Parts: sequence; C-alpha cells; structure tokens
Amino acid sequence: MHPMLNIAIRAARKGGNVINYDFDNQNIFLKNKIEHSKKLEKTIFFSYKIMKNIILQTYPNHYICKIDEKFKKNKEKNIQWLINPLNGIENFKNNLPHFCISIAVIINFRLEISVIYDPLKNELFTAVQGRGAQLNGYRIRCNNDHIQKKIIIAINQPFNSLQHITYYQEIFKNFLIENIHFRCTGSKMLDFAYFSSGRLDGLFYFNLKNVYDNYMAGILQVQESGGLIRNFSEENILFKKNSILVGNSSCLKKIFRNT
Repeated sequence: MHPMLNIAIRAARKGGNVINYDFDNQNIFLKNKIEHSKKLEKTIFFSYKIMKNIILQTYPNHYICKIDEKFKKNKEKNIQWLINPLNGIENFKNNLPHFCISIAVIINFRLEISVIYDPLKNELFTAVQGRGAQLNGYRIRCNNDHIQKKIIIAINQPFNSLQHITYYQEIFKNFLIENIHFRCTGSKMLDFAYFSSGRLDGLFYFNLKNVYDNYMAGILQVQESGGLIRNFSEENILFKKNSILVGNSSCLKKIFRNT
C-alpha cells in the first residue's frame, strides 16, 4: 500500500471519530440555531485540525489545506493535501446520517491519492493513480452494464437560478421518459464513491463551484473504477466548466440525448 495512503486513511478515521461523536450528541443544540451553528463550526474545525496534525507528524513539509481554500496558491509545494472535513453539511445539521470526509493528495500537480470515508457506516473508499479503487480493501468497479433498462443517477439541486428552472424541468421530464431515475442525496462526494462501487449508474451536476478543486477525491475514484467524466460538449472534462456528467458510455449517451 502507498505510504501516503496509509496516513490519509489514519487521518480520515480520526477525523471521522470527531464527526461521529458530535453527530450522536448534537440533539441538545438543535433547539438553538445559533448554538447549533457554532457547534457545527467547532466540529468541522476540530476534525480538520486532527487530520492535519496526523499528516504533519509524518510529513511536516507537505502543504495541507481545507476544501474551501485555494491550494494552487502554494505552487512551491510539491506535495499538497486537500481535505474536506465534512461533505454533506446540511444532512449532518438535520440529523440525516449521510455524510463523509474526503482527502485528496496531489504530487507534483498530479492527483495521486483519494480517500472518501463514511464514518457512520465505516465504509472506506480509496483510490491510487494507476492502481484502481477499493472499498474497505476490496477492488471495486463502476457499473458497466450496457443493456440495463433502468438507470439511476445522482443529481444536485440546481434551482438557485429561477430563470433556468424550466430548462431543468424539461431535462428531468426527458430523463423519466427514458427510464432514467434520479436521486439527490445531499453528499456529492459519497455520490462519486457510490458510482465507483456500482451503487449508482451516473452523476449529473449543475452549477458547481470550483469543480476540480472541490471534487478531486471523487474524480480519482471515478477514473480508477473505470468511469468516464464529461462536460456538455462530450469532451474530456474541462475544469473551468461548472457542470459535469459521470457514467459509463451507454449511460452518458442516454443523458446527452436528453440535455
């Protein structure tokens, strides 16, 4: 196993312990929104701090940043760690048990290692560039059934702009006609992991911010499990775009026909 992957796994599990504990004990704060928000901020902060300290104990010269920071500002660092201490914040806030931690390792500006950890289910999704993807140590592949009739894809909630709502509704209507069904789970990183393990047939996301920076861990999982990532022009993903498609070849063809 890659030595940095070992450290990433250790960090994710320790951060997961913090997330788990606070999830189980957050009910006392739910009645007071201000206290609940402050508690959530502390949870995210301590989870990130614990993971960062574990990494720095072994690799003190590596650059580490949180998902909402711009790691590319530190181009002098050859090895950079990008951490999302809690993906699925709204789920967490509402006591919905579907969220995760993710870690991506970039070596010489190349995405090399990915860890996505669901602390409640104790499911650990990992990927190393050129070595495939795994779930709890077992090799996984995306669903490559090209003759399946029913397709399930994960979507986000794109209706932040009312002027485009008619367009989105038309797309979703066409999906249903083609027997394409959709799920909005509230944790995009787990969607990537679930696609990589064959639980979902595709992903279709609109209006994302910092597509490449925010979803690197998921992107590597998809690539190493045999999935394809495209934009609306049906070319390899352009990270300046704000919408992406993930799936196998037959799934993507169906989606493109209806967008």
